[in-house]
Amino acid sequence: MFQIRTPYRFVFRDRWLWCMIVGNTLCKRTIIVYCIFLFTVILIWRYHEKSITLEEAEDTLKPIILSSSINKISSTTTIFQNDEIETELLPTIDFNRLDYWLTNNSKTRDINLTAILTPKRRGKYLVYVCHENCGGWGDRLRGIMSLFMLSLMLDRNFRIEITHPCNLTHILRPNLYNWTQSIDGLIAIDPITHRRRFNLTRKMLITTANTQQNILTNVSQILHHNNSIDSIWSEDVLYWATNKDYFYQLSNNIFYRKKFKSYGIMTKYNIKLEILFPLFYEILFRPVQKIQQHILKYKFKQKTHQIICAQIRTGSVIKHNII
Repeated sequence: MFQIRTPYRFVFRDRWLWCMIVGNTLCKRTIIVYCIFLFTVILIWRYHEKSITLEEAEDTLKPIILSSSINKISSTTTIFQNDEIETELLPTIDFNRLDYWLTNNSKTRDINLTAILTPKRRGKYLVYVCHENCGGWGDRLRGIMSLFMLSLMLDRNFRIEITHPCNLTHILRPNLYNWTQSIDGLIAIDPITHRRRFNLTRKMLITTANTQQNILTNVSQILHHNNSIDSIWSEDVLYWATNKDYFYQLSNNIFYRKKFKSYGIMTKYNIKLEILFPLFYEILFRPVQKIQQHILKYKFKQKTHQIICAQIRTGSVIKHNII
């Protein structure tokens, strides 16, 4: 009979100390390190979940008012046209269109309208300007929506100044967000000399089709990666002429994700022009009384007639030589 002798003898003081079963010291250390690593990962994950919950509870403001609860009260406005002052009665705002984007659309139903309409930092403005050829209306809308999104991100009050080829207020007026309101404190009058002077710092940015490519690239990188955009453009009033779509850059700037959540935009995939454009347009614009009356006429005609809409674009004709 052969007797097998084991090279190691184990003393089991406690059978629950399973790690003592392993005779190899290196294996013991590996198991202990793995357990510590697993325990650390679990702690980090639980802390991460807790921080996300607290962040969402802190940033997501509870809507104080809903679009359906806003008083639908007619008001008066004054329009300056052809050096004449015309006071007209504004029609009741049509909230059905706005309610659709706030309730029926899954990608915009959580938008916090109250946070968007709340006045931003005092003395800080972002102004879309167009006083010369800025492209067509589609190009301008692309720039307006991008800057409106940027104004929300930077906590700046948004304004629009379009005077070419005519004043925009002759066609459209504010709906819920007043983008025509004057800039408070922009100009001060000296009490002694009675001269007017600018009281707020200003900066002009131009990112149109004719802008140099290196400037366009630099602006795009700032919006995409920088964590302190206000320190780069620290002026009180930023005048910006652009027809660019900056939604991609804004959505991928990880340093401003927390700000987006305060407006009810919980994921970057909803920060897209095609998603937010209809809602932003309803918030910003509605037709003036004269155009509204024409629209109502066509609505009545639609019951008995078929309406076909077309867009006619005019411009220079490029002649090609035909061989």
